[in-house]
Parts: sequence; C-alpha cells; structure tokens
Amino acid sequence: MFWNPELTDHPLSIETERIALDDREKSERKAVCSNLWHDHRVPAGRARLFLDASSRWRLEEAASGRSRDVVECLYHHYETRIREKKEPEFDDPAINGGNEAKELSPYLLLCNILNLSRLFVPLRKGLPGKAQYEEVFLRFPEFESGYADWIEEKMTQTEEVHITLQAIFDVLAGRNRDYPWQPTWVVPWDSFERHLDAPADRWLQLLGMVPSPNSWLVCLQYQIREVPRLLRPTQIDAGTNSLHFPTPPGVPVEEGGHPMDLLHPCGVEKFPPEFVHRQIGYDIKFWEGIERSTGEKIETHEKLKKTSASRAIPVTDPSFPEFLSARRLQHWNRLVLHYTAKTDNWMLRKYL
Repeated sequence: MFWNPELTDHPLSIETERIALDDREKSERKAVCSNLWHDHRVPAGRARLFLDASSRWRLEEAASGRSRDVVECLYHHYETRIREKKEPEFDDPAINGGNEAKELSPYLLLCNILNLSRLFVPLRKGLPGKAQYEEVFLRFPEFESGYADWIEEKMTQTEEVHITLQAIFDVLAGRNRDYPWQPTWVVPWDSFERHLDAPADRWLQLLGMVPSPNSWLVCLQYQIREVPRLLRPTQIDAGTNSLHFPTPPGVPVEEGGHPMDLLHPCGVEKFPPEFVHRQIGYDIKFWEGIERSTGEKIETHEKLKKTSASRAIPVTDPSFPEFLSARRLQHWNRLVLHYTAKTDNWMLRKYL
C-alpha cells in the first residue's frame, strides 16, 4: 500500500487490495481502495499513522460487535484523532513534507471555488460573538432546512452580496483558525481563467466534482504566499471521494495532482494541477479584487454563479457505477498518454 514495501503486509493493505478486486463491492468503495493501494504520494510516516488508525478501529469494532464500512470508518477514526490533536495535521512537514510544492513562486495566483450552499454548519457554529454582522445574520435559520432559502435571498439581492460575503468570510476566518485540518482544494489561476465564463456546473465538473443543484459558488483568487504551505494532494486528503484519482510515480510535486474532468474526460488540453492547503481566513479582496491576466476587472456575475436546477448523477443513482467506471478509465488513459513511461507497471486496468 502507498508503494511502500514495508507496509504491504499490513492487514489494511491486504483488505484494500481485496476490496479493489472484488466485483461484488460497491464501485465507489472499489475506487477509493484502488486509489489507496496505488497512491505512491503518501509518505511512509503518514501511511503508518493512517494504518495505525485502522488498527484502533478494528479493535473498537471487535469490542462493540458492530461491522461498518471499512473505508468510511478508517477515515472517521483518522480524522477524529487529528481533531483531538493526537495525530499531526496533513500539512505537517514531519509527515508530509515531501508533497510540499516549494519551487512554485509565492506570487503565483490560486483559484478556490467555494460552495456557499454548504456552509450552514460552520456559519451556525461560528456566529456567536459576531455582533457587528447582526443585520446580515438577523434571519439566519436555526436549522439547515432553511439555509437554502436564506443564501438564495442574500445572493440575489445585488446590494447585499458584498456585505454578506464579507460577513461570511469573517465568520469562517474564526472557524478556520480553530479547525484548520480540513484541506482546501485549489488550482492555479492560469489553468482556470479560461473557464471563468462557463456555467457554474462546468466549474465543478472541471475540478472533478459532481454539481449539486441550485448551489451558489463563489470564485476566489489569492497568491500562494497567503497560505502556510501548498501541497500535492493524496487520496487520504480526498477522504472517501471516489472521484479522486492518484498521479503516477515520478511526476514532479510542482505539477500537483490532476482532477478528473467529468464532462470532457478525454480532453487533449493540458491537465490542470490541483493542490491543497490548510483552511485560511478569506479576505473580501480575494473575491472583490479578482482580475483577468489582462488586468481586466471581473464583474460580480462572472465570479458568483449558481448551478443548474437539474440534478447530475448522484452517488445513489443506479447509473453512477457505470459513470464512475467510464470516467476512471478515460482519465487513466489520459494519464498514460500524457506521462507514458511514468505509468509503466503502475495501476493496471483491473484496478480501475
């Protein structure tokens, strides 16, 4: 597992390969396990911590008599130990320094697509003590069921967008300082800019995410120097997301990972690199001050968009396994064509 000979006899390694090859398993579990098995980007030290978490989980499961999804439980226990500060965080140089993209310019612009429609929990928990934004959050819902209507009202009232985003960013800044362990995913601005005029659904598809209907997305732009460390992502950072895909051995860290393009998986254009960094405090200038590479100002409607009302293929859809299998094969073929020799003896088709 993780391309480390010392770890291949670990029980989780054996279990991971078994799931990846078992046609009776759910396609998304098979995909995650296959990625874990082939993800050479995970350093030995971090892999050991991850595997040790699985051992603790197995003991707890045996004692309780329960049996749950091995992949979900593994991530749950690993993340719990990080939250409890019993394990190093993902950007700790001691366990993940080999994935830090140190050679990139600190002035390189990054693009972060933030889904405002998924912020109910951090906003609700971060609101106490934010009296200066009382007017913005005056009718903030008590329950998540009312959040969609609240954010819809705020984002469709042009005169309120700026102050609402400023308030949201300020609340998130406080939460992110206290809970920084969830990776933030970004791509270089120059690889995303040409897609800025595309619909919101396309923004997410390009980054390997299935669009949720009626979601408000905001495009943020900031320099690498705004983040403590920029790292190449791994399947551990992606959690149980079956739409993640590892990169072949030998690819320079500065090239990052490569998201699966869910709309044009056979595309011939250059792979957009993807990176992760710890959660930071967002400044309103990250949204307000966005400019094209030509220096042209970007208007509000170009950097704040809503996904379509039609539902894309969700994980629960009967056709999702076929969709996932096709996208993984197409992305794998694209990697083979792009990197040729680096993919020799790496991930065989039977693991897709």
